[in-house]
Formats: sequence, structure tokens, C-alpha cells
Amino acid sequence: MGKAVKYVSDFAIAGGMIGATLLFPALEDSPLWDKLMVGAVLSGIGAAIGDLATDLAGSPGTSITTRQSNAFRTIVYGERQIPGNLVYSSTTANDHRTYNQAIALCGHEVEAILSAYLDGRRVFFIEGSTANVTYNGVNFGGTADGNNHTGPDGLQYNFGGFSDGGKVYISPHFGVDGDTALDGGFNANDPNWAANSHGTPYLGGIAWVYLKLRYDAGIFPQRPETRFVVRGYNKIYDPRTGTYGYTNNLALCLADVLLNTTWGLGYALDEIDMDALIAAANLADEDVELAAGGTEKRYTCNYTCDTSTAPGDMLQAMLAAGAGYITWANGLWTIQLGAYVAPTVSLTKADIKGPIVLNPAKSYRDICNRIRGQYIAPFYPYSATDATGSNLYDSNGYWDGSAANTFNLAWMATSYPFYAQDVGHGYASDQWQAEDGKIIYKDLNHAACISLATVQRLAKIELLRNRLQSISGTLRLGLGAYRLRGGDTFMLTVPELGWAAKVFEVVTPRFTPGYIDDDGTAVPYKYEIDFRETSPLIYQWNEATEEQTIYAVPANGGGIPSIIDPPTALTLSHQTISFGGLGSASGDGIYLSWTPSDDGYVTSTVIQYSSDGGTTWFSAGTVPQGNFQAGIAPLPGGSYTVQVAAQRANGSMSAWTSATISF
Repeated sequence: MGKAVKYVSDFAIAGGMIGATLLFPALEDSPLWDKLMVGAVLSGIGAAIGDLATDLAGSPGTSITTRQSNAFRTIVYGERQIPGNLVYSSTTANDHRTYNQAIALCGHEVEAILSAYLDGRRVFFIEGSTANVTYNGVNFGGTADGNNHTGPDGLQYNFGGFSDGGKVYISPHFGVDGDTALDGGFNANDPNWAANSHGTPYLGGIAWVYLKLRYDAGIFPQRPETRFVVRGYNKIYDPRTGTYGYTNNLALCLADVLLNTTWGLGYALDEIDMDALIAAANLADEDVELAAGGTEKRYTCNYTCDTSTAPGDMLQAMLAAGAGYITWANGLWTIQLGAYVAPTVSLTKADIKGPIVLNPAKSYRDICNRIRGQYIAPFYPYSATDATGSNLYDSNGYWDGSAANTFNLAWMATSYPFYAQDVGHGYASDQWQAEDGKIIYKDLNHAACISLATVQRLAKIELLRNRLQSISGTLRLGLGAYRLRGGDTFMLTVPELGWAAKVFEVVTPRFTPGYIDDDGTAVPYKYEIDFRETSPLIYQWNEATEEQTIYAVPANGGGIPSIIDPPTALTLSHQTISFGGLGSASGDGIYLSWTPSDDGYVTSTVIQYSSDGGTTWFSAGTVPQGNFQAGIAPLPGGSYTVQVAAQRANGSMSAWTSATISF
């Protein structure tokens, strides 16, 4: 079985068994449960959480409101837009023009409900109206105001205020402990919503809303699509304060998946490396400068899935938001996020108690020189027709100004500008592309990121890990090296390998048990580590030159660019040139060289020359894209202009690059 398929199976087993205990709680106490869960969890997460392909990065959930009375429950860490699940609906009033809907949002308590949208139109509420509340600093709910607002495509809308009983009314429930899930307004409009703890259905402990709509063919010709922006789960443990609450700190959210007994892995606090967790949480909370001014936190988690998502998939998706790793070693889970740690430990051959096992070098198919991918864009795009480039959208990505909305459904997976160490990112040249001879992309999926700046920093980390961490392997050390833990760095000197205080980082530490060999000799315990090369360059970031705006993404959404980059640096010299095949003849001519186009779809370079200043052009043939030199001969003395252009397989060409020479 392939590695990716195997891990999917392991994670699915764990997720399925967790789901089973929600239906059959007694199963959790059985010995069979313990054996199956340990096998599924350790064979999946412990072995592959840092390596599993990014296309296993969790379930994004549905993008529109669905109607199911027995659906998987939604989980939200940080802030995300979610559709909700319609679990009950009815029509009431004498004219049957009042629509009642119970919409489940999250299967847990939430910190706040930030906003609601009906067919892309934001609902603005009358403060102080019935059911309008300020909860954890956020005002939400009640009767929609009676003001005119501008919605998608520049259309005006008005949800009616108090007139005609109000066309829109929302009563929020935040899933707090002790909430019986009863709603007096709902029950008054529809007595079938039973006023007891066995409502139809019972929504205790679930964040949900009662949505009442008054039929109006001009505003609601059919049941509107509903979306809600929520600030999610708020019972996350922070070891720095010893308290539980809301946070989007990536390290703490990762730890919650390990600790959570409902949808996570249910480990105990003493099974988490708390020192490492505190260090990772502090790292995630560091302020990082932004190109436009201000700062953002280094690593945040804004992720949603449902309870059908295996914990391993949740962790994999969330780890991508912090270039992170989770390892299980010596009875503890260790969480690491992307950062350089200066080494304080020096090792030599004397500390090594066995052979140095080195992994094979990366093959050509495993390297890359461009990183691109997708993230969740709450504020994208801005108006492409606005010459000033200003943000014409409100804080949730909807049109709120004076131009047509071109993106009426925000919070969707969106391409971000590719990262390369090229001229466009402040580097003198693209070293990695020059080494590879062509553009090689690697695609990532940042399903837990909502920051454009963050994903570009993560893209650089991924690229430089690919290029600078070429050495990795396993070391067996004496017990004195036990001070090295996951994420630590150390200097290693091995003259035979050319290593003089070379810096490596610990990926996974573990004890290897002692044993008695066939000769009766006692082999003692050893401390073994998986290690890899590292460098502070991987984590350095210059926001002024490396951070790009969303406008750097091609308008065609990341497909084949319509503009072809031309060859550059064309140089000419007068030389004796062989021609006619196999050097059968030679004569005066022009030797030319150039830097090939960096367009990944180019297949050849077209060459032309002119002896009359560019009025008449003659073909000098084409050469494959990998070539960067050619000759034109025989030619009489005179003045010549030579030009080259890049050409794709479909015949489309770049602009010409030219140079002149006289001899």
C-alpha cells in the first residue's frame, strides 16, 4: 500500500472510531478501543505528520448552506466564514409568509458571531432590538435595520427595519454551557419547535441561530443562501496562563487537537511537552512587520472542518500554517513551528555510538525553484478596475463602495503570488532556476491561513528547506545527548565528511532499547535522533522586497500566462563560425549567446538577423529552449542587427531581444 494511502486509512480509522464513541460511549472503555486507537494514531501521525502530501490537508466543508437534520458538526478554530446547516424550517403566520429556520453553525461554543450574509448581502442590525446582544465585545442579532445598503453588483437592498414586522430577524445562540437551546421567539412563531429540552431537533451545546424571514418577492424570491463569519472554539488551553479561552495562536490550536476529547486525540496534559509548547506559542505570537505598515502575528490558525475529518488530517492542514512538525517521542508529543534556533551543543565523532546513516540526496524530481499555492482570502480581491488600487470592499470581502463587486463570495480558496528568489523578490538573480535550467513549481495548500503575507513567508520557508536542507539522516548517540530534543539544533564536526561545526536540527528523538545479543553481550540503551541540515537563511524575511500584493497573481487565476518572458542578455561577437554540418565548412560570422526565457512553457528560441537596420529580416533558424548560444555564417563584413525571441509549442512568441555588431 502506498504511503499516502496507508496514512489516509490510519487517520480514517481513528476518525471513524472517535465518531463511533459519540454514538456508543461504552466503546471508549473497552480494551479493543485502546489497541486500535494506539495503532491507528501512532502509525499515522507519529510517522508522517511532517511528510504527508498537502492534498490530504483536511476537509474544507461545504461552501453553501445545506439541509440535514443529522449532519457532521462543524469545527472552527480562529475566524472563518461558514455556511451553516439548516436543521429545521417551517412557514407560519396566517398568510404563511413568515419563514422560520434553525441553522446550526458549530458543534461547540463559539467566541462570537461576527456577521451574517443573505445572498451576499450583509445584515446590519438595530442595536437594542429584541435578541440583539453584545457578546464578547461583538454586537450581533436582532432585527435588521431599515437603511439602504449597497450589495453585490452595486445593487441597493433594504431589509425593512421594523416595518411589516421586519423582513429579517436573527436570534443567536453561542453554544454556552447550560443553554437549553430553547428560543422563545422561535417557539412563539412555531409551537412545533417544542419548548423543552427535547426540541425538534435538540441543539444544546451547539452554536446556532434562529433566522426569521418575511417573504418579499423583491428581496427573497427564494430561500436565500446564508453565510456567517464566526470567531470559533473558545476552550483552548494556554499553559502560559493555565487558563482556557479563545485564541487563534497556531501552537495552542494544534495542542487542542491533541488534547480534545470530542474531535481530537484525547491525550492528557502530561503527554504534551509543555516547554516546547510554550516556546512554540511564544513564537506564534511574535509580531512580524508588514510591507504596508503595521504588524501581524507570526503564525495563526483560522481553520474549519467537520467531525468527519480525522484528527491527523486536521493537524496536517493546521501545521501548514506554521511550517510546523509534530513528533511523538519518549512518551511526549512535541509541537515545533518554523524558526531558526541557534545551536548551543557541539558534537564530534566521539559522541556518535554507531554508523552515521545518511538519506539519499534529493532527486531532480524532488527539487523546486518556485512555490505557489492557495490560501483562504477573506479580503480578496480588491477592485481590479480601480486605478488607485484602493480597497473597495468591506471587512468581509463584500462590495461596499462605488464600483461593481467582482468577488461576491469571499473567504474562498484563492491563489497567492508565487515565491521565488528572483529579481521580483529583491534578489540580483534567480540562483535556483539557473541551477535547474527551467522553472519547477511546487504547489501548497494553506487551508488554515487567511493572511496573504503569512503564506508568502511560508512559501519562502518551503523553498529554502527544499534547497538548503539537502543533508539528512540518523545518528545514534550516547545518553549524554538526551538534552537534545525535537526542534533543537546542534553543531557536528566529522572531518571525513567535510563537516566542521556544521549546523543540524533534531527532527525526531527516541530511545532505542537495550538488549542481549546472540553472544550474550549486553547492548545498552542508546539515544537516537533523526536530523537534517538547517540554516538561519530559511527563516529570514524582508517584507519591503519580498512581500507582494494580491495583484501579483495572474488575472487568469494561475493558468498559463498570456505574456511570454523574452530571452535576455543577448551578446554578439565576430568569430569564425563552422557551418554545413560536422564542421565541413567555416567562415566569418556572428557568435551569439543569451539567457533563455524563464517561461516554463517555452520550447525553443527563434533567431533572426538583418543587414539593413531592421527593414528586412532573415531567419537564422531555431534552437531548443535549453540552448543559449548559436552562430550565423557565412556573412560579409558590415553592420548587423540580431534578434531572438522565445516560442511556445503552440507558436506564440515573446517580444524580441536585439543587439547590433559591425565587423
